[in-house]
Amino acid sequence: MPCTSKNTQSKGDQLKAARKAKSEKQVIAESDTAWNDLWSEFNESKAYSKQLEHKLSDKIAECEKFRSDLENSQQKLQQLMTELDSLKKKV
Repeated sequence: MPCTSKNTQSKGDQLKAARKAKSEKQVIAESDTAWNDLWSEFNESKAYSKQLEHKLSDKIAECEKFRSDLENSQQKLQQLMTELDSLKKKV
């Protein structure tokens, strides 16, 4: 009888060890899945960040053009005001 008890205990230990190994494999698989998901999200965020940088660059260029146009308009307005003052003085 002691031999059967040890054999049953050994099978129980083997079953526990197998369950533990299966559980560890599942945790590793879930960890790998989580890592892959995070990596994918990181790459998507990086691509979106590049898109935003490009849009920002376009908007900066647009603002620079507006600033230049504004300066040109202000210079033209100043010229016209100067000419108007000159004409007023002649009359």
